[in-house]
Amino acid sequence: MSAFDCHLTFIERQNHTTPPAPNFSPFVLSHRTLLTIPPGTNAQLPLSLQNLVVENVAIEECASPARSATHSSTSSSSSNAANLHSNRPACVFTPPNRTVCYRGFETKRFQAGGRFNLTRRLVLCDWPLKSFDPLVLARLVPRIERLAITGRVLQRLAHDFPPLPYLRMVNITGTRLNHTGVNAFYELERLQVLNLRGNELEQIQPYRFRSGHVEVYLQGNLWNCTNDMIWLLKEQSRQYVDKPTLVCKDWKYTGRPVLTAMEYKRVVRESCLHEEIWNCSCHVSYLRLSDNGLSFHPMIMVNCSDRGFYQLPQYLPGNTTVLHMARNKLQSVDSLTTNEHYQSVQDIYLDENRITSIDILEDTIWLDNFRILSLRGNRMN
Repeated sequence: MSAFDCHLTFIERQNHTTPPAPNFSPFVLSHRTLLTIPPGTNAQLPLSLQNLVVENVAIEECASPARSATHSSTSSSSSNAANLHSNRPACVFTPPNRTVCYRGFETKRFQAGGRFNLTRRLVLCDWPLKSFDPLVLARLVPRIERLAITGRVLQRLAHDFPPLPYLRMVNITGTRLNHTGVNAFYELERLQVLNLRGNELEQIQPYRFRSGHVEVYLQGNLWNCTNDMIWLLKEQSRQYVDKPTLVCKDWKYTGRPVLTAMEYKRVVRESCLHEEIWNCSCHVSYLRLSDNGLSFHPMIMVNCSDRGFYQLPQYLPGNTTVLHMARNKLQSVDSLTTNEHYQSVQDIYLDENRITSIDILEDTIWLDNFRILSLRGNRMN
């Protein structure tokens, strides 16, 4: 017998909740959830158990272009309405200082001066390009105070925002924006609100702000929790207002709260510094929802392969379920039956060691509960 293999399949039920949305007046956001909350959902969960829903954040001006055209004070409101339904860029100015543009800028209108130079509130609907260059704002609307951008084509910012001394609110939602630099908004010295909800950001580092306290909203992005965002645990400024509602969307942690995943990763990282396994690597392989749905149980993987071990480590992080010990110099598996740290280990890979017998495992609790015991390349009779 060279190896034992057993495979189990776990099926898990998840609870679904939708967090409240902040008010970003004057750009009114309407919120629609794509899934309904199942009956019996516990509203007092100690953890932020979110679901797979990416909240659909719609900017009202972009959802009702005809209404924006109608509210224009010019006599050409009918032509404005017609332009809005064409494929060309179209901008509508509404006194005293709001401009709504569809499918891009009408650059000539802004450069020609007139009422568009009065713009303080700019809404860009259905942005048609993969990138948006904030540098254009300093040239076309230097006195802008509030900016909103939406559109499923947009993926990146071409440059960091330039100094715009009056800009207080930036709202980029419902796009495919997947990256922002730490200095993307640094030059906005009066920035107060940064709304990046409902995009496709997978990871961020803490933003640098020149202004004082900035409220940052990030819910509804595609957070990849296999990345390192442990800094969110240490962040005490309360700038990241909705960080308890952030949900992992990657293949490994799907549906798990970002803060919960990062906390377990932090604990495991510290546990892996123990003198018994300091040269091993440790990872959270999965977060299993408890039977009562109120907490998570981590499943830890420890890799000590090729580390020169003569015996199994006498210490493992709690909830270690997978242990790799291949290509060491092990001769015995006694710790599987005598060391309490191995009670939760279900998969153990002991390939290419010096083990001659596993008789000691006979009639043990560990042997009754294991899934995989791999012994390829040992000295078994």
